[in-house]
Amino acid sequence: MSSNPPHVLRLALLVYQLLWPDDYPPRAGDARWDAVHEHVERRYAELDNGERRGLQTVSKNTDDPAANNPPRLRLAVLRGLAGRLGLAAPRDTDETTLAAAIRDAIDKDLAQDRKDDAMPESKFADITIDMRNLPDTFDPDAYLTGIEKLFNARDIPLTTPPAKAHAGYVTGALLRDSYYDTKSPGFEDAFVEQFNEGYIRPDTVGGAKLPKVDTPAADLRRIEVYLSVFRLINDFNGSQKPSVQEVAFVSDEVVDRGPVNDNTTAKARSAFDDFVGLTPQYDTLDLPPLITEDNTQGAYEPSNIRACAMIGAANHLDRAGLMLAVDQAAQDWSDGVLPVGDPAGRLFDPYVWGARDRLDPAARQIQYDRISELDDYLLRFCSAVSERERGFYLSEYLTGGPQNRRSVQPQDAAVRKTARDLLGYSSMHGWAYTAFAARRIGNHIRVCVDIIENAEVQKAYGVTSPWQVVERINTMTSGATPNLAKELTLSSTGKEIMDLLAAKAKDIAANRAGIPLFPPPEPAVINVNGGGPASVFSAAEYQTLLVHVENWLAASAITDTQRYDAAQPREAPATPSLPQLGGFTAPDPNAIRDQLMQMVNSGQTPSADQVQQLLGR
Repeated sequence: MSSNPPHVLRLALLVYQLLWPDDYPPRAGDARWDAVHEHVERRYAELDNGERRGLQTVSKNTDDPAANNPPRLRLAVLRGLAGRLGLAAPRDTDETTLAAAIRDAIDKDLAQDRKDDAMPESKFADITIDMRNLPDTFDPDAYLTGIEKLFNARDIPLTTPPAKAHAGYVTGALLRDSYYDTKSPGFEDAFVEQFNEGYIRPDTVGGAKLPKVDTPAADLRRIEVYLSVFRLINDFNGSQKPSVQEVAFVSDEVVDRGPVNDNTTAKARSAFDDFVGLTPQYDTLDLPPLITEDNTQGAYEPSNIRACAMIGAANHLDRAGLMLAVDQAAQDWSDGVLPVGDPAGRLFDPYVWGARDRLDPAARQIQYDRISELDDYLLRFCSAVSERERGFYLSEYLTGGPQNRRSVQPQDAAVRKTARDLLGYSSMHGWAYTAFAARRIGNHIRVCVDIIENAEVQKAYGVTSPWQVVERINTMTSGATPNLAKELTLSSTGKEIMDLLAAKAKDIAANRAGIPLFPPPEPAVINVNGGGPASVFSAAEYQTLLVHVENWLAASAITDTQRYDAAQPREAPATPSLPQLGGFTAPDPNAIRDQLMQMVNSGQTPSADQVQQLLGR
C-alpha cells in the first residue's frame, strides 16, 4: 500500500483529525490510526480516476486544521469511509453526525479484534473456545485439561485430526449444554453421552464422500462428520480459527438435516450463518445493552408518527373550515350556480364524483378523536424546548457568559422525556387503518388546496387569495369567521415538528449516555471538525425546530406561566407499543353521542359499519 500517492496519506490524516482532533497527530502504533489508514487506502484503490482527482485538493500541510479543507471534500472522504465500514448514511447526514458514527464503528471493530485475540487456543489443534458465550468465572485451561484427561483415560490421545475434532465437538457440546466445571456432579456422565455419539453411524446416501474427508460412506461415523465440519468452518472463517461451539452446533445441524454426505457444504454454510447471532451473555452482574442500534428501531414507528401528524394537521385545517368551504363550493358548482369555466370544472368534477372515496366529516372526526390528546403532548414538548432555550440565555447572566455554562445534557433530559412521550403516544395511535386514513385525508387536503388556489374560483367568490375563499364561504354559510392564522400555523408547524421527531425517533429512543439531544447554543462552541460532542439534532435542524416550536406556542396563545407549567416533567400514562388484538374496550357514551349528533346535523344517516366502528366492535 505504500505505493499509493502522497495525498492518500494526507487524506488518511485528514480523516483521523476529523474523528479524533484531540489526539492529532496520530502516534506510531495507534490502532485507530492503523485502521483509518488502511480503510482510506483501500477505499482510494476502489475509486475511478475522476473520483480520485476530486480528492487531490486535500491540504498538503499536515499541520493545517481540518477546516482548511473544503466541506465538500471532508464530507466526501467521510462518506467513502462510512461505505467501507458498512454504515448507511442518508444523503442529508451532516459531518458531525457522520464522524460520530464512524468513530463508533471503528472503536467497535477494534474492541471485537481485542476480544478475538483474547480467545484462548485449546489443546485441540486449531480450534478455540469462544469466551463470549461463557460465564466470567469460567477457567478455559482447567476445562481443556479435564477434557483431555477423560480422552486419555479411554486410550485416545489427542494426536490425530479425527481425535482432535472429536474432542472439539465434545467440548463445544458440553459448553452449549451449560456444563462449565469438569469437577461438577454429572459432568462425566454428560461427557460419556457426547463422547459415545461420535461412534454412531449417521444416515448417508449413495457413494458420495464428505468434503475434506476421504472415508468411504459405508465407514462414516459422526467423528468424520466433526472433522469435515471443522475443516469447512476453517474455510468459511478465513484467518479466524473455528471455535468448539461452532463445530458442535454446525455438526449437529448437518446430521439433523438429512444424509450427511448429501450437499454437506451448503448445509454447513447455512448452519454456520445461523450460529453467528447465538452469543448470549450470562452469569454476570452487568446489564446487557438494553437499547442498541438494532432494537431501538422498533421502539417507535416513524410511519405511525407521520400518520398521526397528518391527521393532527387535518384537524386544524378542518377547524379552519377548509373542507367545509370546498364541499360548499363543489355543491355550488354541482348546482350550476358557480360561474366558473372548464379549468375550474376539471377540478370540481373528480371532487364531486370521488366523494365516496373520501372520509366524510363524521369519519374524519372519528380519526381526530382517536388522537384527541396529541396537542397536549405537543404543548409539553414545545414548552420544554422553549424553556430549555430560555434557560441557556438566562445562564449567561448568572454564570458569567457562555463559556461557563453547564453541559447541555441535563437540560436535554427533560426535553427528551417529553419527546419520547409524544413519540410513544403518536406511534401507538398510528397503527392499522389510521395510516390509510391519513393518506386519504392528505390527498383530500391537496385537492382542496388546488381548488381554492384556482383563480376562477377566487374570482367567482369575489376574493383575491386562496384562504379568502375559505373565509368567504364559511362566513356566508355559518356566519362565523374561522381563525385562519391560528389554525394554519398550528397545522403546518405541528406537522413539521412531528416529522422532524419521526426522522430522529430511533436516536431519541436510544437515550445514549453522553449524547445530548441538541448541540450547544453557541456556534463557537461547536467543533465543526467532529471533535465536539455528537448530538441527535444538528445545529441547523435545531434552529429549524426552534422556529416551528415558537410559532406553535405563539399561535396557541400560551402564556409564560402555562409554558413553564407544561414544561415540567410529569408521569405519562403507560401505553402499549402495539394495539390490543381481539380485545374490547368499553366505548365512551358521550363521544358516541357527539359523533352521532354531528352526523345527523350534517344530514347523514349512520351506516351499519359506522355504528359498529363507533361501538368499537
